[in-house]
Amino acid sequence: MTNLHGIKGTAGLAQAISMDIGRKIGIKEIALYCNHYNDSDEVLNARLDGICSGIEGNDVVILQLPSWSGTRYEKRLTERIKYRMPSAHIVIFIHDIEPFMFGNWDDLDQWMPIYNQAEAMIVPTHFMAEYLRGHDCKCPKYVCHYAWDNPSELNELKDSIMQMNRLVQFPSGPSKFKILNSWPSKEVRLHYYSKDKSDNFNLIRHNPMPNQDLILQMHDLGGYGIMWEPPEKLLYWSMNTSMKFGAYMSAGLPVILHKGIAQQELVEKYHLGKAVGSIAEAIDFVKNTDADEYVEMAKNVNKIGNLTRSGYFIRQALIKVVDEALKR
Repeated sequence: MTNLHGIKGTAGLAQAISMDIGRKIGIKEIALYCNHYNDSDEVLNARLDGICSGIEGNDVVILQLPSWSGTRYEKRLTERIKYRMPSAHIVIFIHDIEPFMFGNWDDLDQWMPIYNQAEAMIVPTHFMAEYLRGHDCKCPKYVCHYAWDNPSELNELKDSIMQMNRLVQFPSGPSKFKILNSWPSKEVRLHYYSKDKSDNFNLIRHNPMPNQDLILQMHDLGGYGIMWEPPEKLLYWSMNTSMKFGAYMSAGLPVILHKGIAQQELVEKYHLGKAVGSIAEAIDFVKNTDADEYVEMAKNVNKIGNLTRSGYFIRQALIKVVDEALKR
């Protein structure tokens, strides 16, 4: 399975977590490095031949995409795998779809020659699988993972949160998520984790920290995690899944999420928090939820957290997609 190096933030963390889970079930790493936009065809082919040198006949090769090196690189990578080892089985694990992230939905056509090389795909949701099928993706098999894991063996996380604190947490900053700048409540403060400072006195800033420290800090602080997207991005997040959800589950935080986000079904089915249509509704929910209801939600979250902390969702998806790729 490919694992991207040389990239920071959520994109790199998601690939590293998936690779760590994969290693535990016998999957070997193919290391990729970011940014090969300027390679000549000759240099790129030589680079890819080196990357593919360990692939053997009938191997299942899982590509975590995007690689953030452009469609030229990813198209050449899939072609080079099949050129060097025609019997290899290509699986694509979609983390994000770049055109959708930036509102360029019509550019999906550029990705279809890459996706169409796959014998099977891991996607976040059935909605994404159906969307791709409806836009001429020829991949015959899809496996959904539904949630990102955030593995941890910290003993402090094993017990559910038993005390309700009327606050909200968000593991990013106001430069990327503008909603933070307009958070309106002094009674329900929003704690965020970033170097970015804000003039909004309703926010409480914490320095960014390594993933495991962040999970423990969020658990200790308590309250709720929030997932929120502007209207123009809701369609994408109705089919994708955010790393924040897995982080909140592993930290034991009930979730408040924008209605329409893909994890709404999980949140409502297992009583993990609340789906709301506005920030005002979110604040009202935090203000008026009683302690008993909060503790019940936190216990439900901890059950899902036991799964995300153990790598359950990604592990099951990897096992199933390998099985699907090898089926005749």
